[in-house]
Amino acid sequence: MNRSTLGFVDHHIAEVLFSTTTCVFLIYALDAAKSLGFTFSNIKQQNHRPTLIYGLFCGITFGLFVLIWQGALMFGAIFLIFFITQLFIDRINNNSTDYLLFLVGTTYIHRH
Repeated sequence: MNRSTLGFVDHHIAEVLFSTTTCVFLIYALDAAKSLGFTFSNIKQQNHRPTLIYGLFCGITFGLFVLIWQGALMFGAIFLIFFITQLFIDRINNNSTDYLLFLVGTTYIHRH
């Protein structure tokens, strides 16, 4: 029992676990923010709890992912390219970009 189907049990399983959970929490946070209309001006007026929780969990799992595997920064670069691309798309279509700024902050806060 020294191996799983994806690699050795020491850190390869943790890499798969944290990469998957980071992506899942990011997708859930994006979906919740878009469906609830997340903006900084109405953050106290409406229930944005799912966006806040999923964003926080995305940041925590990404931080743990970076601690386990240094190659996780490649995922961080891919996420950053996505955020920048989506920011330009939302600005061109005159949509709010507050949800992206919030998710960038919660995803990359572990670096400080």
